[in-house]
Amino acid sequence: KKKSERLAMALALLRQRRTAGVVQRVASSTTWWVSSRHFSSATTTTSSSSSSSPSSWSYLESLVRVNYETVEDKGSLRRKWAQDDVSPLGAIKEFLSVLNEPQRTFPVVHVVGSKGKGSTSSLLTDILRRSGIRVGTYTSPHILSLGERIQINGVPSDESEILQHFKKHSEAIAKVQERTEFGLTFFEALTGLALRYFADQNVDLAIVEAGLGGVNDATNVFSSQQLKLVIVTFLEEEHTDVLGEKISDIISAKVGVVKRGTPIVVAAQSSREIEDTVVQKALSLECGTLLRTSEVCKVAESGCDGDGSSGEKSLSFEIESDFLGDSSASSRTYTNVVADSQSPAFVVENFRTALTAATLLTLQSDLGIEVVEDDVQNVLLEHKLPGRFQVIARGEDRHAVVLDGAHTPNSARALVSSLNTVYKARGYHTLFVVGMAKDKDVGSFLQELAKANPKKVLCTQAPFFGTTSRSCPPQELQEVAEQLGLAAEAVGTFEEALEISDKIVQSIGEKTLVCFTGSFRIVSAYLLSSPE
Repeated sequence: KKKSERLAMALALLRQRRTAGVVQRVASSTTWWVSSRHFSSATTTTSSSSSSSPSSWSYLESLVRVNYETVEDKGSLRRKWAQDDVSPLGAIKEFLSVLNEPQRTFPVVHVVGSKGKGSTSSLLTDILRRSGIRVGTYTSPHILSLGERIQINGVPSDESEILQHFKKHSEAIAKVQERTEFGLTFFEALTGLALRYFADQNVDLAIVEAGLGGVNDATNVFSSQQLKLVIVTFLEEEHTDVLGEKISDIISAKVGVVKRGTPIVVAAQSSREIEDTVVQKALSLECGTLLRTSEVCKVAESGCDGDGSSGEKSLSFEIESDFLGDSSASSRTYTNVVADSQSPAFVVENFRTALTAATLLTLQSDLGIEVVEDDVQNVLLEHKLPGRFQVIARGEDRHAVVLDGAHTPNSARALVSSLNTVYKARGYHTLFVVGMAKDKDVGSFLQELAKANPKKVLCTQAPFFGTTSRSCPPQELQEVAEQLGLAAEAVGTFEEALEISDKIVQSIGEKTLVCFTGSFRIVSAYLLSSPE
């Protein structure tokens, strides 16, 4: 009886919030990202927000059990729910049923991994879009607008349109909450609504990035008939509180999305051992054609315009026919793929994975996909993804700004490698502005940044929907940085850190690189504050 009463109270609160217009958890104004097709470096517009016109984020958040992206102690809460939940996919499957099973209406590419999921999904979207098909892309996190997570042909959904989409299906959410004892989470609701949106938009194919893990993730809802390909990007130990302590546990959790007969593309990993373990897991699930990009796709640089520090370079990619699993298939060669000479190695690697995936999709006759050289030649050059080695300013006579949402030791290592390759050889001094969540491995992260020999590290924090409760205090970041021998300064707010960084650049008087990193919050804070 008490359980029923609690449920009734929860549903009454949900209906009250929906009717009243949602309690805002964001500032009085929200800046949304504007783009014609790709994200530009810093083009934004501001729209007022009030209780009568909530953001899509706050509206959806008011209808669900929990949002792990905003809750402070998400680790322990997620463990508790996982222990109590005997059917981790029960709520999302119930929601999809109420939404009339949208996930059954289009073919799907499922992208799992630890790093490179967003970049690989974006690159694959661009390749397929140029081939003439209509592509829905579901990815996370977003930088400025929730619409970035739900894209059609690489264009983020309009904020007002997506809010109306959420409102249209609010009764479906309420129905599922009642059936599941308020079991639907924010990410589950967003996933279901994204899939419904793709079905309404008549996409030819959807590229769906997993959220956390894979096998128990809300995105693992596709049948073997709909699942046309699984892509496994770079893997590392992460979210060990949920996925397990060992890399083998991580692999099982992610590769577990593979269905019998599903083709799979495995990106290059940090070791052959990890690649082999991924392959063994996929084979145990009776996957279809399996391609390792490290084996099947050869990359060569065929020319460079300029001195290598600026301009463009030309790459060629060859996918050998022996590996394609189709005796009638011939080798595929893509020449004159143009890239910025400063493109980080990890972006080229993600492109190699995306191109291998696109080639494998062309072999599935029911999809009707054809990728030719002209479709891919400018993908790398025109690729723009906010917060992934995003260069805001460059040039010999002015300082450079790089935004990168790196927040793990491995991603910091890749970031520093790219910074050293692109800027150190050209005589740039490095300054880091760092803000991190308190559940991250701060020491190991800063240890990697130290390899860039920065002039200084400004330790700060940036609010997320009005709160810094999940941020590592700047003083703690400073203490760890100083223990590593770094010149560091704790700065209470991001705005102050921005002002101090400008003064440091002016005082150095030479070419200076300012890199904002440690979390996507820091990236978002910069873009919101930048007039450029």
